[in-house]
Amino acid sequence: LLFGKNIASVVGELPLYTLAMVLFTVASGIVSYHQIRKEYIFPVVGFLLTIAQVTGLVLFHNSLSQVVVVMFGSALLQLIVMTLLHIFREQIRVLIVNTMDFLGLFSRITALPFAPQKLRILIFNWRDTNHVWGGGAEAYIHELAKQWIHMGHSVTLFCGNDGKTPRNQVVDGVRVIRRGGFYTVYVWAFLYYMVRFRGKYDVVVDSENGIPFFTPLYVKEPIFLLIHHVHQDVFRIHLTFPLRQIATFIESTLMPKAYRNNTVITVSESSKKEILRHNLAREEHIRVVTPGVNIELFEKREKTEYPSVLYLGRLKAYKNIDVAIRAFANVYRAYPDAKLVIAGEGEHMSELKKTAGALNLNGSVRFTGRVTEKEKLALLATSWVAVQPSSFEGWSLAVLEANACGTPVIASDVYGLRDSVVNNQTGLLVPPRNDHALAESMELLIANHALRKKFSVEAHEWSRSFSWEKSAQDFIEYITGILQQQKKPIVTQKDRLSLAEAKNI
Repeated sequence: LLFGKNIASVVGELPLYTLAMVLFTVASGIVSYHQIRKEYIFPVVGFLLTIAQVTGLVLFHNSLSQVVVVMFGSALLQLIVMTLLHIFREQIRVLIVNTMDFLGLFSRITALPFAPQKLRILIFNWRDTNHVWGGGAEAYIHELAKQWIHMGHSVTLFCGNDGKTPRNQVVDGVRVIRRGGFYTVYVWAFLYYMVRFRGKYDVVVDSENGIPFFTPLYVKEPIFLLIHHVHQDVFRIHLTFPLRQIATFIESTLMPKAYRNNTVITVSESSKKEILRHNLAREEHIRVVTPGVNIELFEKREKTEYPSVLYLGRLKAYKNIDVAIRAFANVYRAYPDAKLVIAGEGEHMSELKKTAGALNLNGSVRFTGRVTEKEKLALLATSWVAVQPSSFEGWSLAVLEANACGTPVIASDVYGLRDSVVNNQTGLLVPPRNDHALAESMELLIANHALRKKFSVEAHEWSRSFSWEKSAQDFIEYITGILQQQKKPIVTQKDRLSLAEAKNI
């Protein structure tokens, strides 16, 4: 009586309609969850499915039963699609990114300005400084590239994309093209060179981060292989079968054969010795270009009132930050007001936090994550001492940057760090993975103000011996020397593409 005589037909459709509403609600919850996480493919697909639903209602609305069936069918379809998207979202993201990278082969890349009698430099590196896992190797490349831009050269950096940065970007005058991921960047480097870059550059810098880009197999321009440090021990300790064997074979056997006629650039005399020890290149082909430091950006500041120790860098297993935490636990017992700051990101963070928690150091060890340049400068300048307990380094930019702030460094006595830390002058070298020795050195510099002050003065003076301007100039001189030996002319303005022509690159 209350709803009229047609209510009987409506009541029969209520169970299916109610179920449809439940399915819609669950699907909408999945969409909202991912939209909050800025995964916008979910609302886009949801919008397309809504259009399909409206289309179904327009075509099938002759009866209430048809409407209910359309609503139920569209709700079920939306829930199934959203569930599949949720389960396979990473695979779908990779597919979309690779599709965009493929289409990018045929899109325009705007040319950068260049000067007459200057070089067009193409760099292949697996990451750049804006990558979520970017570190010292990426900073080295970027700082050199900035200096080359200031010298009038044009620089293009081709690297991997973490999915959080633009695919094409100009950073400090450097054109950055981001394609592919951890492994596929090597494939895209080959494809983009063959389709877009071939014949448009004077020199190629191939950055080896364990695995090089094997540019001698397809690049016709002069190639410079950049090796920060040898990775054989990293592979042996931190990779599992069969990746360990594959990576070791690539670096130790395939790479020397592929690059046997190319110049190798490395960052320290220690790295040069390691390259020779592993027979990765001939001595006459190796040149050393040390990192620099922008001394004008760093300054001495008042140190913290309490003993403060800083680790700045990537959080990777071979960096041995767990050793620094265990060493600090001993320091903390002698100096309860001491603090350890671990600044940086990396895949080892969760394990390091567990280590600190197990040692009851949660209140004294602070993990900052990735820091801004301003925050980094403040940490370096105000800390009493910095530590670099790594097992393998080519050099370590963080050492020079700490020194530029008058902060001494305690580091592992390993190749690379032996070059950047002058033992008993700018800091102390200790046996690698020896938390007892590291703790003793920390306590020595905390307790001995005069020694810490002496190291601070020496460290600051040592840092002034390095500059990115000099390093960039040294690198360019090696390049021009090879070009002259090979009688390769530096392309002049009239030989280059015009800006209009370059837009079709």
